[in-house]
Amino acid sequence: MPVVNPAAGQLEEKQTSELTKANAVIDELMETSPEVIRLMEQSLKNITKYERSLCQYHLREKFQTALLQGGISTGIVCRLAKLMAYNTVRDVGCGARNGALFFIFTYYIYVKQLVLSEGI
Repeated sequence: MPVVNPAAGQLEEKQTSELTKANAVIDELMETSPEVIRLMEQSLKNITKYERSLCQYHLREKFQTALLQGGISTGIVCRLAKLMAYNTVRDVGCGARNGALFFIFTYYIYVKQLVLSEGI
């Protein structure tokens, strides 16, 4: 039988809890913040690469602020906000380019399902 380090299990559990909490903070922000909703809708439009990067930048700022206010560890806030902003703009843009009449934030739905089903 493999030897399991109890400290490693506790660290993994803490990280999973932190990511679940961060996901909930961003989900709520995406549903309730008029500014974030406007930025996501703007990224649906046929905009230039520069305008898309501006949307991503502003979303990253909003996500970072929300994560910090939500009590997420400062050590992961910057990287997580950047990743979430990038994926949001990319996924919304992909939906717009594919002619979707509605948009689903697939990254967040996938992560949420993964966290709930796999306990990641």
